[in-house]
Amino acid sequence: MLSESDKLAFLDCLAYWASAYYGFVINLPRMSLTNHPFFSKWSQGPSWNWDFDNHALRPFGHYETDVLGNYCCKSGGKNFSDHVDFGSRLAQLRYCVARPEFKGVHPLSQFGFERAMGFGLGNWDYIVEENVDGVFSLFAKIVQFSFDPPDRIRAATK
Repeated sequence: MLSESDKLAFLDCLAYWASAYYGFVINLPRMSLTNHPFFSKWSQGPSWNWDFDNHALRPFGHYETDVLGNYCCKSGGKNFSDHVDFGSRLAQLRYCVARPEFKGVHPLSQFGFERAMGFGLGNWDYIVEENVDGVFSLFAKIVQFSFDPPDRIRAATK
C-alpha cells in the first residue's frame, strides 16, 4: 500500500507522464519520462523473493538465459524461448513464447494464451506476495499451452 505522500507523488507522476505524452498539443517542450522523482520508486515493482527460473520454467528444461534475457527452454525435444518482461510500464509481467522455426515472425508476435483466446497480449497484473506461488504455477501451464498450437494446427490440418 502506498502512504498518503506516495499517493500524491504517484498522482503527480501520472500527470507528468500525461504532459510528456500529450504536451505537444499545447506546444510544451519534450519531457523525459524518467525525470519525475517518483518514477524510480514506481518502476521497480514489488520484490517477490521468488526464483522464477527454477520454479515456473523447471518443467521446460530451462537451460540458458540469453543476452537479451530470454529464457531458452525445451518441450518435447523442441527448443523455444520464453520472453518475459517483469515490471514494464504496461503490466507487472508480459510474456510470449517464440519457436525458432518461425524465423520470419517477430518473437513478440508469436504465441501466448491470451492472444490465442482473443483477449489480450499476455499482460499480467495484480501479482502480490499472497498469490505469487499460484500465479507462477499457472504461468507454467500457460507457457505449455502457448507452445503447443503449431503442432496442434499441423496435426488438425493433415
